[in-house]
Amino acid sequence: MTDTSFSIGTVRGWLLDCGVFRYDGGLIFGAVPKASWSQYYPADEHNRVRIGLRPLLIQDGPHLILVNTGLPAEDPGIPFDPPGHRPVSRALAERGVSPEQVTAVVLTHLHPDHVGGNLITEDGEERLFFPDARCYVQRAEAAACAYPNERTRADYDPAHLAALAASGRLEVVAGTHPVSPHVRVEPAPGHTDGHQVVRIEDGGQSALYVSDLAIIPVQAERLAWISALDVAPMQTLESKREILGRAVEEGTLLLFEHEPDLQRCLGYLERQGKRWRYRPRPLT
Repeated sequence: MTDTSFSIGTVRGWLLDCGVFRYDGGLIFGAVPKASWSQYYPADEHNRVRIGLRPLLIQDGPHLILVNTGLPAEDPGIPFDPPGHRPVSRALAERGVSPEQVTAVVLTHLHPDHVGGNLITEDGEERLFFPDARCYVQRAEAAACAYPNERTRADYDPAHLAALAASGRLEVVAGTHPVSPHVRVEPAPGHTDGHQVVRIEDGGQSALYVSDLAIIPVQAERLAWISALDVAPMQTLESKREILGRAVEEGTLLLFEHEPDLQRCLGYLERQGKRWRYRPRPLT
């Protein structure tokens, strides 16, 4: 497995390779016909497509920030392609990063594949895996997780949120909020009520970790390609129009958490006639 590095001014970043799993293509692409989406992401015999799992590690001076924590280290309950699941704990250890060194954890939202590495169980009790990190969550997301409805309760674990709150390390924010001098979170609702993205800016350069605003690059190219997992698809449409439109105008490097192909997980949206086209950035 291979992590992918980049620099924005003085800020260093790594997309951590936690593996590629299989997930239902109909859920990923929603109302888009299979004849259209399968040209880009072919389905297997079970109608599943390959989906990457790439938490983001950011070094901003003394600040070491982890964005999303992947699936739990134990059996994640999802089929992975060989060589299998690489938990974020192992990905960090292989980079020489201990849990105590992480100063902040940003959760773009509270779905299981984004929060699974937050807690560990020892002697029958749960504790924070990153004991010294502030954990940033949007207020709307915390509320949606604490009080799930029939549509969302399969995706949220209120007990997990309660454990984070009980630790005293949970930082519930509302709207755009700084995490370090060159890193901030920004609301991007639609996939969930409190979904957020992470922006890095330094030295006239910028990068954006889009998380599930666009699960894979083709959903960034096409505003109307929205996942069936999104609780408010029309809100997703407007979030994509605003946030990705700004990325096009500013030449922002886009970082895709779920793109399975290592060669395509970083890149740029560019205008091509009346449409946007995604151009992967060559790996360095």
